[in-house]
Amino acid sequence: MSKYMFYHPRLQAFTLLEALVALLVISGSCLLFQALTLLLFQDIRYQERASNQDWLLFTAHMEQEFLEAHFDAVSDHEIYLDQKGKGQKIAYWPKQAEIRKTGGRNQNQGSQTLLFGVQSMEVEERSGLVQLRAVLADGKERKWVYRVD
Repeated sequence: MSKYMFYHPRLQAFTLLEALVALLVISGSCLLFQALTLLLFQDIRYQERASNQDWLLFTAHMEQEFLEAHFDAVSDHEIYLDQKGKGQKIAYWPKQAEIRKTGGRNQNQGSQTLLFGVQSMEVEERSGLVQLRAVLADGKERKWVYRVD
């Protein structure tokens, strides 16, 4: 039996440096995955906040429209307002999934988008109250009520 029985000069093995580099790569990958996951959660929270802010902005705009104009009628998915003799219509457009404000009933004027990402909208007027119920693209249901004179 030889004194160098377990000695094989050509046997491949990991050196300490290679092991440390491998650990560094694994650690870096885990940290990158954690950072991307955190970024995704922050983006989801931001999108939820942005959706709420869009709805609040829409309701503030609607209140201003009702203050500046005289309420005329509600028909189907549309609210008709009369502002200084010219009619205006605020309507839900299901093909574009948005609520738009247009120039009026018989006028072919441009339109302005007030709220994007609307799945459905119902408008009704009962005893001096205009009620608007909208289901947004994220599945949340929103209501807006305004008393008209």
